[in-house]
Amino acid sequence: MISKIYLLILLFFLSFVKAQENMDLLSIFKMQLYLDKNDELSSCTKNDSLYFVFKKNMILKLDTLKKRGNYDLIESVFAPKIEFYAINLSFNKNKNLDDVKKMTKKEANCLGIFSGTFDKYILAIDNKTRRSYRIVGFNSNDFLSFLSDYLEYYNEHNDKKLTSNSFLKNYYVEGIDFKCLYNGLHSDEIDRKKYPCLQRVNDPILIR
Repeated sequence: MISKIYLLILLFFLSFVKAQENMDLLSIFKMQLYLDKNDELSSCTKNDSLYFVFKKNMILKLDTLKKRGNYDLIESVFAPKIEFYAINLSFNKNKNLDDVKKMTKKEANCLGIFSGTFDKYILAIDNKTRRSYRIVGFNSNDFLSFLSDYLEYYNEHNDKKLTSNSFLKNYYVEGIDFKCLYNGLHSDEIDRKKYPCLQRVNDPILIR
């Protein structure tokens, strides 16, 4: 029985990944936020109808993060066309994420997004393929997959080969510490105190 449940969840996830190619930016972000939610904590089971309620009622405002660095990596026609987008859950400051509206109490408990001390999500999105990578704030982090895909694409389209170290030295995005992500995800254990870039939005507030 348990194996069947896991199979259904996997099929549900794969169907969304397949559909990503035709999604707009807001839909991609909503999909990732929905998939990121922890079913064990909310006692809710993900399905199409619940996602439809989530997608319909969540109102997001995306911020496009500024990039800078080596021309060949950022602006060249032979560089991957990646943009970085953020949402901030700080309601009182920027109002970038409005609360869920017109939901039952159960739906609100299942779909509400709550933050501790950290309140920012960041996605990297490939403008061509619409593939997305979870970079900051999510329960899982796709930075190493992003870096691998970036290097693969770049090296296929350029004579001068790019290494991970060269990328980290020459590619910058506001609000993202790539070196921290790289070192933290390569460490033997995930240490969110040593590598604060790995903090998650749903991490609890620590009281000392």
